[in-house]
Amino acid sequence: MKPLSIGDLIRQFKQTPTTAPKANPAQEWFNGFQEWLANDYEKVVHHDRKPGLHASALGSVCARRNMLVEAFGFVPSKHTAGNYFTFDVGHALHYWWQERYLGPKQELIGDWMCVACPCARCGPRIAQLGDISLEAKREVWKSCDACRHTGRKVIRGLMPMECSCGVPWQDAIRYLELPVVDKDLDYCGHTDGVLNHQPKKRLFEFKTISPSEYERNFIKVAVPEPKHDHVVQAHAYMAPLGLDEALIVYEHKGSQCKWKVDMFGQFVAGEPKVLPFLIQFDEELWAGIVMRIHDHHKSVEVINDYREQGVRLPRASVSEFERVCSDNKCELAKRCPVSRECFVLD
Repeated sequence: MKPLSIGDLIRQFKQTPTTAPKANPAQEWFNGFQEWLANDYEKVVHHDRKPGLHASALGSVCARRNMLVEAFGFVPSKHTAGNYFTFDVGHALHYWWQERYLGPKQELIGDWMCVACPCARCGPRIAQLGDISLEAKREVWKSCDACRHTGRKVIRGLMPMECSCGVPWQDAIRYLELPVVDKDLDYCGHTDGVLNHQPKKRLFEFKTISPSEYERNFIKVAVPEPKHDHVVQAHAYMAPLGLDEALIVYEHKGSQCKWKVDMFGQFVAGEPKVLPFLIQFDEELWAGIVMRIHDHHKSVEVINDYREQGVRLPRASVSEFERVCSDNKCELAKRCPVSRECFVLD
C-alpha cells in the first residue's frame, strides 16, 4: 500500500465533515437577557436622570474637557449589561444600609414613604376624579410636594416603625433620598441621608468599592483615606444643607467580611470589610470646586453659542480654559476620555 503523502493527509482533513456546535439554550437565554439590559432596562426600570450638573460628577468637573469633547466629536460608550450589574449591586446595598440598618436603628433622617397610604393632600383630589388613568394620576402627583410626587404618604424625620394603616414597616416603609439643589451654582443631587448624631447632624454617604480598588486604596497604602471624588461630592451636599461633617462609608463589593475556619471546620465570620471616614468641611477645597463649576457653566454657554450658529467649535478655543489635571498621570486624567488630546494642545 502506497504511503500517504502530506498533501493527501491535508486533503483528507479538509474533507472531514465538521460537527456543528450544539446549541446552548442557557447561554442563548443569557445573551438575550444581556441585550435587553443594554437596550431596554434603563427605559423600563430607571427614572430618567435630570439633565444638567450633578453633585456626583463635581469631583471630575472640567470645562476644558467639555470643550474638547465638543471640538473632537467624542461619542461616549453605551452602557452594557456589565455596567448595570455593577450599578445595581451598589443600589441593593444602599437599600440595606438605609432601610434595614440605619433606618430601624433610628439614626437616619430623611423622607419615609408608606406605600400602603395615599397622600393626605393629593389623594382626596384623585378620589374626586373617579376612575382615571395612571398617567392622569401622575399629573396630579407632579404638583404635590407633600408626597414628593409619589402619591403616597411621606414623613420627614427618623424612620417610622409603624403606620396607622397597620401594614408592617418591613413591607410598607420605603426611604426616599433627600434631594439637594444649589440654585446659585446650578447643580443638583440626592444625598444618601443625614445622620442624627446628637448634638449634631452629619451627612451620610455610602459607597461600594470593588476588591481591586479596596486593596489599592485602603490596604496597600500607609494612610487610607476616602477617594477625592467622594469627598467633593460630600462637600456638594454639605454646603447647601449647612453641615460641617460627613461620614463616608465604604463596603467591599466582593466579600463583606474576613472568614476563618475554627478547630471544628466551621466557617466563622470575622471583621467586616467596611471602612468609615469622618471628614470636615474644607473651605479651601470647596472654593476650588466652585471656580471649576463656574468655568463649567461658561464652557456650556460657549458650546451652545457655536451650536446655535451652526458652526463647529474650533479646537483653539479649548485653551480658553485652564487644564484641571497637573499631569497626564493623575487619577482624573486616567479616567478622562480626551486626556491625550488635552495634553497635546497648549
